[in-house]
Amino acid sequence: MGPTSQRSRNILLVEDDADILAALAEQLRDAGYSVDVAPDGNAAWDHLMGLNRPSLIVLDLKLPGLSGWELLERLRGSTSLVGVPVIVVSAYLGFPPAGALAWLKKPIDPKMLLDVVERLLPAA
Repeated sequence: MGPTSQRSRNILLVEDDADILAALAEQLRDAGYSVDVAPDGNAAWDHLMGLNRPSLIVLDLKLPGLSGWELLERLRGSTSLVGVPVIVVSAYLGFPPAGALAWLKKPIDPKMLLDVVERLLPAA
């Protein structure tokens, strides 16, 4: 995979549970994605305000500090992040909130996550 396609397949994974974060990051990397991780909403927002715009965000809603709900609200108001697809993961949700294109209920089925990521982020 060349540098351009790698950049176009960068995922920001936002999850406060270290075990889930590590497992999902490994799974996505094994599938050929470049993955950046953030353990909370504040770290995710700081990352998003940097120069590395992700191709897709996988976002837990229940986060310490800046919640996933609040991060979604900021994303909707950010002109620089318009068009970045968001997959919400939550144990408590049955539908995608405003600003998310898809949702997955925890515990996450690894195959389902990859299917949704591939649907929203086709191979470059």
